[in-house]
Amino acid sequence: MQFLLDTAGSVDEVLQLAQRTRPTVATKQHFLICDASSDCAVLEYLGGELRVHRGASLPFVALANSPYAASLAHLQDRLSAEGHE
Repeated sequence: MQFLLDTAGSVDEVLQLAQRTRPTVATKQHFLICDASSDCAVLEYLGGELRVHRGASLPFVALANSPYAASLAHLQDRLSAEGHE
């Protein structure tokens, strides 16, 4: 991740580089990145694969301790249970 941040100047550049690199630690990792234009993305390495949430798949620019999709599903369940849609 440090390499990506040191060499890229935008979220687009990070995503291009991320396609060609993989973390050296074999654990679940996720990162929230934003650039000067306010473009943001979540990069997750899960099961050895890169998953990206950006644009419509990133309705909340935030991370928790769980994978982004699981956190988003939990939030949507909570909002539905409280009567918020």
